[in-house]
Amino acid sequence: MTPHEYAIIGHKRSEIGRWLGFASVVLAPILTSIVTWASGWPVLTASIQAKMVAFTVSTGLVYAVLYWAFNRYVWRWLNKLLGIPDLSGTWSVTGRSLTLEGELKFDWAGTIKITQKWDRIAIELKTGQSGSFSETASVLLKHDGAAKLSYSYQNHPKAGEPELQKHQGFCELTFDEARGTAEGHYFNSLGRYSFGRMTLTRAADPA
Repeated sequence: MTPHEYAIIGHKRSEIGRWLGFASVVLAPILTSIVTWASGWPVLTASIQAKMVAFTVSTGLVYAVLYWAFNRYVWRWLNKLLGIPDLSGTWSVTGRSLTLEGELKFDWAGTIKITQKWDRIAIELKTGQSGSFSETASVLLKHDGAAKLSYSYQNHPKAGEPELQKHQGFCELTFDEARGTAEGHYFNSLGRYSFGRMTLTRAADPA
């Protein structure tokens, strides 16, 4: 499962980038001054002191560290302020495949794992017969606190499933405000024409 970029509707990543850049410009000389001040510690050898005096903390290095921290951790702490729904975790899924008239064809069950960072996401569905992996995705925080996840995927049947073929599809899920359950629908094409509804229940804490 390879994480890919995704859209966050209503959130401008460029603004975050500018703030991280500004923080890097401010912090780099401060950190350089701290290293220079620490070089005067008597416990350090003369050679180490000389290296520390000549050492400069670059803006690029600070930016890289800030970006890594924000991308992996900080955005989760600020997700409500930033309007970014945190959907990461493992979800138990029950699905209903429907006919064109809306009647039940068959029930199915599986597990969805959502791996989410600020700039990338991966959505993996596993059932007893196949597995699917997201290719594109978008996330929207709705006015009532619910979150909508829309994504396209590619499905790969397991060996020994002659009735199934590799196919592509699209899924749209709406998560409740507490991020404990979700409901939605899906449809498949380009290899298997089918559609249905899904219900998700959180099975584990966010990753």
